Amino acid sequence: MVISNYPSVKESVILNTKRLLLRPWEEEDREALIKLNKNTQVMHYFPHTLSTQESNILFDRLKNEFQEKNWGIWVVELKKTKSFIGFIGLREVSSSFSFAPATEILWRLDSVFWGKGYATEGAIAAMEFGFNILNLQEIVAVTTIQNRRSIAVMKNLGMICSAVPFDHPDLPYSHPLRPHWLYRIQSKNWFNLCFVNHLFDTN
Repeated sequence: MVISNYPSVKESVILNTKRLLLRPWEEEDREALIKLNKNTQVMHYFPHTLSTQESNILFDRLKNEFQEKNWGIWVVELKKTKSFIGFIGLREVSSSFSFAPATEILWRLDSVFWGKGYATEGAIAAMEFGFNILNLQEIVAVTTIQNRRSIAVMKNLGMICSAVPFDHPDLPYSHPLRPHWLYRIQSKNWFNLCFVNHLFDTN
């Protein structure tokens, strides 16, 4: 699906949190992405790890898409060490999904950095941008039904799960990862969570 309904963003967007820098892609991130996508723990709930060629294609696409819009999928850099720890961002879901058109929040972090609240912290920054600057009415997230870590992050973000799972359209019927959960949150509920309760724990 061609992205057409987002407002124009004039300059490349960088997002800051207490511990993280979400920034555009640079050529030196290529090798880090290749390594990330070969990590079997990171890719456990994907159909397979990515080859060097597949990661190179992904890198070029993410970098080009970010340059076109000035936002999208950000590199996540740990401020303390200035190290690449993965990526977090927003994208329009494929038209093959039954709930399209929609904007998805997603993340992929190196397993070394799991359990520290980084995914939630970075996702909050990306979703704040989506609701406040892009004026999105809703943001969704999807994951296989077995992925408890991602499900926990979605719940931390105040997202609500759909009543029943859906089948991922890009996976064959017999694939064990085909059943997915759809989580979503509307802008009015997001602003209520942030303003009233400050529910987000990034420790």
